Amino acid sequence: MPRFDAVAALGACRPAALDWRVAGCDSSDGLAAAASCLAVASGCTALLSRSDLPLAAELAGRAQAEDWCLWGGEDFELVLALKPAWAEALLERLAGARQIGRLVEPQACGPLGWAEGGGPIAPPTATFRHFG
Repeated sequence: MPRFDAVAALGACRPAALDWRVAGCDSSDGLAAAASCLAVASGCTALLSRSDLPLAAELAGRAQAEDWCLWGGEDFELVLALKPAWAEALLERLAGARQIGRLVEPQACGPLGWAEGGGPIAPPTATFRHFG
């Protein structure tokens, strides 16, 4: 389901001291692609936490679960980059929202890495693309 409720929640929970600055995109081309886009556009590295990935219960124990979560498409969830205080407020207000990582100064791993150890997140041999 599209998250039309996110805009209202963002406005309602924005800390008064923060400017209205939100970076975001949808995950329809895959969660890793969305996080990488945000990182590149921000001049940062996105460090994702394995334990915070939104893995469906049906994928538990499957070898491909992490790849499907990161590189599969057609999820249509929002992936946002917010200041920490605003992110915390949004997590409390928006049902289903979760923090999966953070943007940091550029790292040797490139635009996308693991928070645990900082290694790069490399795509599998085949990833989802709408066209191409």
